Amino acid sequence: MAAGDGEEGKAAQPSETKKSGGISSGEDVKLTGDKIRSTADGMIIEPGTIAFGDVLIESEAIHYVTQTQVARTLGEAKVSVANTSRAFRALVEGGKITRSGDATVIDTQQFRMGTPPGYIKGDVLNASFVEDSASAPATEGAKAGAASTTSTATMDNATVYYQEPDFFSISIKASQILYSVTKPKTEAPSGAEDEDEEDKADEVVRTIQIKDAVVRVSKLPVFYFPTLTLHDLENPPIRPVIRMGEKRHFGFFLRTTTYYTGFKKELGLEPGMLFDVYTKAGVLVGPALDYKINSADPAYFLKGSLQGAWINDSSERGIDNYDNPIDKQRGFFRWEHKQRLPGPFEISASLNYWSDTSVLRDFRPADFHDNQRPDNFIEIVHPDPYFYASAFTRFRANDFQNVPQRLPEIRFDLNPVEIASTGIYQRFNAAFAYLYERSSPELTLPGGDVSIDSPRLDLYYGVTRPFKIADWFTFTPVAGVRSTTYLDPASKDIPYFRLLPQFGFDMHLLAQGVWDCESAIWDIHGLRHQLRPIVQYRWIPAADRGGRYIPAIDRYDLLPYPPPIDLSQKRYADDLWEQQVLRIGVENTLQTRDPEYGSRDLLWLNIYHDFRDTARPGFRTRSDIFTTLGIAPASWLNLEVYNRFDTYERHSNEISSVITVHDGDRWNAWFGVQLITDIANVRQFSWGFDYQLSTNYTLAARWRFDSNEGMLTEQHYSVFQRLGHTWVIEYYLSHRKDARQDRGFTFGASLRLNTY
Repeated sequence: MAAGDGEEGKAAQPSETKKSGGISSGEDVKLTGDKIRSTADGMIIEPGTIAFGDVLIESEAIHYVTQTQVARTLGEAKVSVANTSRAFRALVEGGKITRSGDATVIDTQQFRMGTPPGYIKGDVLNASFVEDSASAPATEGAKAGAASTTSTATMDNATVYYQEPDFFSISIKASQILYSVTKPKTEAPSGAEDEDEEDKADEVVRTIQIKDAVVRVSKLPVFYFPTLTLHDLENPPIRPVIRMGEKRHFGFFLRTTTYYTGFKKELGLEPGMLFDVYTKAGVLVGPALDYKINSADPAYFLKGSLQGAWINDSSERGIDNYDNPIDKQRGFFRWEHKQRLPGPFEISASLNYWSDTSVLRDFRPADFHDNQRPDNFIEIVHPDPYFYASAFTRFRANDFQNVPQRLPEIRFDLNPVEIASTGIYQRFNAAFAYLYERSSPELTLPGGDVSIDSPRLDLYYGVTRPFKIADWFTFTPVAGVRSTTYLDPASKDIPYFRLLPQFGFDMHLLAQGVWDCESAIWDIHGLRHQLRPIVQYRWIPAADRGGRYIPAIDRYDLLPYPPPIDLSQKRYADDLWEQQVLRIGVENTLQTRDPEYGSRDLLWLNIYHDFRDTARPGFRTRSDIFTTLGIAPASWLNLEVYNRFDTYERHSNEISSVITVHDGDRWNAWFGVQLITDIANVRQFSWGFDYQLSTNYTLAARWRFDSNEGMLTEQHYSVFQRLGHTWVIEYYLSHRKDARQDRGFTFGASLRLNTY
């Protein structure tokens, strides 16, 4: 568009040339430039800047008509709005700018606009910027623009790009886009330099309405929307994860999970869909939803996700983990939820339904890796500085699984509190639970019972009295009593009441040393070593009495780390026994100063050993020695080891360790060991690495070796490639042996967005 097009732009030859630092023309129009040439109807500024109120236009040259307040840009021009600079800025070609009252209007051809990572480009742009007439000017101690500015734009034959436009980018092709940005009227921060306040002052509300929207990937159409409304340009309106490949059991497959993300952030909803195709199994389909709602009131909070899918599986399904044939109708459902309400109340929930033991492993192996044993519960907690009150229910949604169900459990826990400045601290908890357990393929109940139930009231009251004998020595006597009432006991027509006392003490010692030691290589700025020997003793007499009346639902299970010895912390209330336990341990920590976290642990070593006096079968006088070791001398090196040592046989019953070494984002490597000899026979070694070849390519490999089988049971090789600025694709090849349904080779590729 030439500068002389139209009557208002008709210009005579320039009569003079002069330099100018700034000129005001009209009440709120300001022009600045290096050179100004006068014309018969106005002036030409080279290079020029013109401000119509909050609207700023910078161009190689500007022809301004004084009488009509019309400006034309010659060449490429930058357009921005002071109050919405983060939401509206554009590059235009040959623009016409008109001022009318409080409105500034721009008509232009060939435009580009947006803020990273979202961009819009098209053929025709008509934009209008309307300022609130009550806008307050800048004053000393206050920022200008404490009022509102509304920017609207109509764009024809336009395209929205996410990330830099390239061959692989996601884009939305539209016949027309209506774009509006509003700077809400807010009080500007008065002289404050608080970044949060400044950000709040710069908040804007954006709406992008798109007609005939065609969502494209690499210019290939994927979705069509007659109308599509977006509220920002930060991310594409869809969030897909695509995985494809070949698996011996299912043949070739295409596995997709796609979410729609175009709703307002305040709404916090991302609905989606699971859609898979397996050449040997069929089609799996189901809904998905991610939600997260933040309120200005911190008392409100809500987030969660759900997924569900079903398939009429026509493959060779085989048997499940308990040798039962797998049904043709298969499916799963997962819901995770967290919420905070005034009061305050906190709600947590987890629901996992599987049609069989292998369905999630077959169709969503990545989810199965994080959730190999489904759990179903709902908990409501009322936290208080002095107590916690809660309602909890755990139920069995999967028939193949054993679950000690709580339908429900109501609980009250009093935090330790001092009694009338005596130095004696009391604690109390009470719980009423209706317990229920059914037989399943995983569990056969004793005596051939199909189910057992047990209404139970459980109370504990305890006192402690810490004595600080020296700065390095604290001695704390412990006493308590636990009463449990079984309202429907076995072999008894009336409720059974059990009262158990406990006596004991806790003894803590502390020794520490500090050294001025500096090392630039290891990032060490002084050293502090803390040595904490501990001795704990508990005696619980006659805890096994009345066992024939107690429905044993909450039973003892082996805990690999030192199990709790205090009577109030034993969850297996139905399976207690008389015992005396003396625990001896030592805790070591070596630390250095850290400029960000205050201190950083370089090394920790904790050792515990129990001496027991009990007649319980399978329990010996001395427990295993429990040891945890951690070494993190630098940010690039970490070693963690857990060991359970048998003092009778003088060998380790369990070793679990992993060492990790990495060089920033360039590469990392790790090696892990898991050895168990008593409760199971596990001898496995695993290792792997990631290596970034370049900006666009990364190599990764994982191996698992089973010493009992004498072979590699798992191998996984991957190449990650960045496709432009938008996608990350993984090419993978894996092989498994002796896995129930996953044995053999699997190869394929997965695709995910790099923008989320």
